[in-house]
Amino acid sequence: MSKMSISSKTTRRPLRPMTPKQIETAANADRDNRPLTPADLGRMKRTPQVKIIRRALGISQEDFSTR
Repeated sequence: MSKMSISSKTTRRPLRPMTPKQIETAANADRDNRPLTPADLGRMKRTPQVKIIRRALGISQEDFSTR
């Protein structure tokens, strides 16, 4: 494996800023990962917070998993 070193002479350019409209356009153009619609959000269910439930019951992960 070769290690990459960054020279102090390297200039780092900031990321190209995007306006909110450009962000929305880019997100809508991605067919594999479109933004969630209100209908999508309505169909989604919250998952239980297992760690919080387990702590409230005062039991270990192992004991919780056997229940």
